[in-house]
Parts: sequence; C-alpha cells; structure tokens
Amino acid sequence: MTSPWTNINQTSGDGGYNGMGRATSIAFHPTDPDIFYVGAPIGGIWKTTDGGETYSAIGDSLPYVSVGNICVDHQNPDILYITIGDHSGWWNYGLGVYKSTDGGQNWFPTANISSFTNSVAYLKMVMNPLNSQELFVAQTNGLFRTQDGGNTWDIVRDGSHHDVVYKPGSDAVVYCATDDYWGAARCTSIDNGENWSQSSDFNMTANYIKLTVTPAQPEFLGIQSSAAGAMDYYSSFDSGLTVDYISMMPEDGVIFFSPQYQDLVYCGFVVVYRSEDGGFGWNQITDWWDSGDFVEVHADNRYVAYHPLTNEIYFCNDGGVYKYNEDIDLWTELTAGLVITQYYRIAVSQNDDEFMIGGTQDNGGRKRVGFNTWESTNGGDAMEVAINHEDDEIIYTTYINGQLYRSYDQWNNDTYHEITPAESQGGAWVTPYVLQPSDPSVIIAGYEDVYRSNNQGNSWTALSSNLTGGVNNKIGAIAVAATNDDAIFASYGVRLYYTTNSGDTWASQNVVLGAGSGSEISSIVVHPYDASKLWVTISGYSSGNKVFFSDDCGDTFSNVSYNLPNIPVNASVIDKESPQLDLYVGTDVGVFVFNTETIAWDYYGVGLPNTSVTDLEIQYSSRKLRIGTFGRGIWENDLLSEPGVHVGAIDQNAGIRVDLAGNPVQQSMVLNIHSSAEKEVLMEIYAIDGKLVHSEKRNITPGHYQWLIDTNNLDAGNYFFRLNGESLNLQTIQFLKI
Repeated sequence: MTSPWTNINQTSGDGGYNGMGRATSIAFHPTDPDIFYVGAPIGGIWKTTDGGETYSAIGDSLPYVSVGNICVDHQNPDILYITIGDHSGWWNYGLGVYKSTDGGQNWFPTANISSFTNSVAYLKMVMNPLNSQELFVAQTNGLFRTQDGGNTWDIVRDGSHHDVVYKPGSDAVVYCATDDYWGAARCTSIDNGENWSQSSDFNMTANYIKLTVTPAQPEFLGIQSSAAGAMDYYSSFDSGLTVDYISMMPEDGVIFFSPQYQDLVYCGFVVVYRSEDGGFGWNQITDWWDSGDFVEVHADNRYVAYHPLTNEIYFCNDGGVYKYNEDIDLWTELTAGLVITQYYRIAVSQNDDEFMIGGTQDNGGRKRVGFNTWESTNGGDAMEVAINHEDDEIIYTTYINGQLYRSYDQWNNDTYHEITPAESQGGAWVTPYVLQPSDPSVIIAGYEDVYRSNNQGNSWTALSSNLTGGVNNKIGAIAVAATNDDAIFASYGVRLYYTTNSGDTWASQNVVLGAGSGSEISSIVVHPYDASKLWVTISGYSSGNKVFFSDDCGDTFSNVSYNLPNIPVNASVIDKESPQLDLYVGTDVGVFVFNTETIAWDYYGVGLPNTSVTDLEIQYSSRKLRIGTFGRGIWENDLLSEPGVHVGAIDQNAGIRVDLAGNPVQQSMVLNIHSSAEKEVLMEIYAIDGKLVHSEKRNITPGHYQWLIDTNNLDAGNYFFRLNGESLNLQTIQFLKI
C-alpha cells in the first residue's frame, strides 16, 4: 500500500512577474458575486467562494485535469459544463464536454466526447443566455449544439471552428468564426444555429479570428484577425450585417469590449491596451514587469470575461487571475491558492532534504528554501535545472533554447553567470544537460551537438560534430553512466546516439520505427551499476510504444511498455538504493512504477490528479520521490521500497564522498572516491552479525578515482563497509556478495 501524494508547491506567488501559473478560463455564479470558477490548461478547475481570496480544486476526479472552457447554468448554478483540453489551438486535443450536477463534486461525460487519438480540440463553449439547456461548442471537427443539456448533440456547421458567441440579450442570434488554415470566415445565425450566412471573409492563410460583444451596445460586434504578423481590428455596428476595418492592434491575444461603455475596447497579450474611441487608437495600461510606468500585471493574456453582477473585468493569464475595476482603474491580483504552476524540470539537493529548485513556464525559476517557503531565481521561462550533489550551493538553471546559468550561492547574490557554450547554435526549447555522477563539476549538455565542460561551465569542448545531421536538429534528452564517465547517451526524435569513449566515436540506433508524429525519446536513464543497460521513454500517442530497454549500450532494444496506457511518457528515474532498482516513469496522467514480480506497470500512489508529470527526482536521505507537473506544481511521495543497500557515503565537512560502483559484488568491490582533502583512513568490512572480516589502512588523496577491493574470500551474504578516520563522519555502506 503506497502513501498518498502531497503537494509541496508554493501556494502564493511574489506577485506580477512571479505568478502561480496559467489560467485560461473563468465563469461566474449567477447570483453570488463571491463564487466563481477558474480553469487551467493542465491544472483542472478551481472554485472560490470568497471572491478569489482562496481556491479549492474540484475536478481532480476528471480523466485529465485540463479545462479549457466553463459554463455555469444560470437557472441552476449547481450544474456546470466544462471542456477537457486546452482551448488555445487546434493542436491541444481534448476529451470533450463534461457535466456536473452537484457544483463540481462529481463529473460525467456528455454525449459530445472523444479520445486523444481522435485529434479533436474544443476551442470555445457558450451557453444560451435565456435557455441554459442549449450550448454551442466550437471544435476542430465542427460547430456542435445541444438543446437538452448535453444528452444529445448535433453538428450545425461542418469544418473547424475557433470561436462562437451569442448576441447579448438574444437567444437566437449567434456569431461564429471558422478556423481553417487556408482561410477563415465569420458567420451569423439568426435562428439559433439552424441556418447560417457568411457575414465576412478573411481569406488569409493561418488566420485566427476572435469575437467580442458587449451588453453596453448589443448591436456591436468586435473582430480580431491575426494572420501573417498582421493584427487587425474590425467592428460591426449592426449585428454583423456589415463589417468595417478599424485599426491595426498593438498586440493580439485577447479582444474584449467593456461591459459598461460601448467605446471602450481592450486587447493585448504580453501587456494590456485600451481604446477609448472604439478601437481607432490604443493606449498601454499595464506592463508585464514592475517598470514604474504602468501597473504590473502578469504577461500572456489567454481569456477575458466580465462578472455579470459587478461588471468587473477578469483577465486570465500565465500568472493566474487579475480583476480590473474600470470605474476606479484598480487592478487586483487573485492568484494565491491557485496551485497550477507548470514545471518543465526540477532538481533536489542530496545534502538538504528541503532545498530544491525548478524551472517553470513563464513564472521563472523557483527554489524551495524551507518548509512551504519558496523564492525566485531567473525570470521568464525557466527550463532544465541542476544541483551539484556534493555542494548544493552550486546550482544551474536555463532560459529557453539552452541559455545556461550558474550560481555559487543558490541564487542569493551570485546570480546570472551565463555559461552557455559559445560554439553552440542554440538548443531545444528545453535543452537537456546533466552533471556527471562521478564528478559534478563536469557538465554534459545537448544542443545541436553534445558539449562537455570540465570546470562548471567556464569552458566547453564539443564531443560530436553534426551528430544529428543538421543544426536545426536539437538534442532532446541526454544521460551519462554513473559507472563509466565515457558512456554518454543523447537523442533526437526516436533515434538514440551513444558513445563509450567520450565522443571519439558515436553509434546510433532507432529505438522504435513507425511510432508516428509526436513520438520522440523524452528521457534516458542508465542502470546505476551497469553502463551497458539503459531505458528510454517515448512521448506521443503511439499505442504500445512507451518504454524500451537495452542491455548492450543501445545497439538493440526490447519493448517493455507492457500495460502502460496510450499517453505520452515524459520522464524516468531509478531508485538506486532499492533492492529491485525500482523504475518510475512520469506520464500525462501520473506516475507508474515497474513491478518485477508481475512484469507490469503499477499506477503509483493516490491523491495525484491526472496531470502531466514532466520530471521525477529522488531525495535519498528522506526517501522521497518528487515530481514536477506541468499544471499542478510539485508533489512528493514515499518511495515504494525500503533501501536494500546504502550505496553512497558523504562527509561534506571533510570534503569526502564514497560511492559503491556496483551492487551486488562478486570477486571485487569498486568504490568511487571523490575527495578534496588528504586523509588516512581505516577501511573495515563487517559481516551481517557484526564480525569484522577485513581491515586495512589506506590513504585518501585529493581527486576523483576508484578503489578496487578484493572480496573473493568473502562468503555469499550481506556485509557492511565503513571508513574510519580522525574527524571523519561517513555513513556505513551495505552491500551484497554473490
């Protein structure tokens, strides 16, 4: 029986620039101004009953906690509708329309559902303002309508649709926008969707249209057209019969009419702009950072709505939710309690069981400096991170495409030492790099080629030349064997590249063929005691192609996906101290661990919402598995197994670390020695009953090297190894002789 997952994420941000995470939808209770609902693209649905002071998650029973649209029944507010899947584009496939009849405590699918492999995105959902049984959904496979609360649906328009809105105060006039890559159109129905007329044609490639209306003047219709870098604003003043070009907008992202004043229009993505003359002129009113010129509101606006009871405007962006009162020009941040942080990668200290760092989408690098205490590191988007396992004052973080930074004091004063390899041509969005297990001052990084630094990033050497066949083919995953510094593994797509001589020669192998679009190697994990064995995980939706194993350094692979569901597998980690070397994988719906007895994958832990797990790390002294999720922050759980061996011993004060290079041992035991000091030690081996079976004196000298200890004369069984010396405090290492 596994213990439940615990969320250890920050519960509030620093405000503005450092927010909580991406919110993409909001909907309001029809009679209580303090109750509203917030949707997150991979964070679920959240409810507040105190106007945004606190929130609680109410959709964790959903098959996938991704909410793109929310509608509240204005006649019975206990009835809620959501679409599962992000609404930001055709590539965000979803599961359809779900409904709750008890205020969000329980959810069930309506008749409009799909699977991920159906490749359907649900981009906009609206409810008839006078008849709550009728809803329209703009989907990539048509404009759908229900007139019985979701029991049945019909397609009222074929083709991909991006937006749909009702004319304010009308239950018959509906506007929609198609979402055709080769062109787009806006259409109007005056009979509840039975018949449609094309009101305007925006026949430009890759044009995305958004619509806005206002109760301040129901005849008005605002149209945002975004194509080929042009961001144009159009308006209709006669319910869509005619459309006039008004202006070029300073930014797209959102378009929104004031609910009170017909000439006030808002637009913007990174910052918010307002027009006071119906869209002819635009003025900036926020900034994405504390510039001193405008109020600080987080960047990247995704959705805007107004509260029908208060007329306050709510902006959903990559930091959370902001409320704007346009009468008194007041912005209020409402992000505290929205635990929807999107982590790309995390790293844990092996010296301090609380300290850890992570890289988030658009909310910068974060560091946990104490229980429930978080601070920021680098700003913007932060990606792969790493902590020196011998000295956790030394940390690494990245910005997009591999801009690599190092700090010598956990990013307190010593910040922004950029150490990006000068010769590199940029890396992937999340550029992979690792600290060498035997020597954390060595960094192995994957850009268009593999690079190594032997001095914490001060200088770099290329270990390959045109490895992936082109400068635009960026390495996606990288790993180094713990027992062989020369064994390095990298990937591009589903192809693995590997060397056993530090890059003098490289070989490559396709891990899987025919996996299809979206499938690529997402992580590589090497056996902790055998450099020839490794596992790779595969992303994408190719059924049965999730995890592969090689026992010959990558020359051949066998499929060990077994019963894993057809969802992307994103990350992996091995518990090197567990008796069976437990292998965990992170997927788009949680964590699985391999069961060596049943030869199957078991879903791991309870209480974790079905969200995307992007990274896994083990903190060994506390025996905790920690995961970064792309939408619900950071969680931890107890590891499945009690440690079968202690494979490492460290005395940070003495500057000495000893690692067991392989367990079980046979004729000899290999120890990796890392020392910054010279010391005479007494090396002792004890049997399980405490009897001393071997003792000898040795000198530890500075450097990184191996000791070979003869164990041929030991009987099979469990033993304890210990180094004793003056002012030396190393833990005992347990090993098994076979």
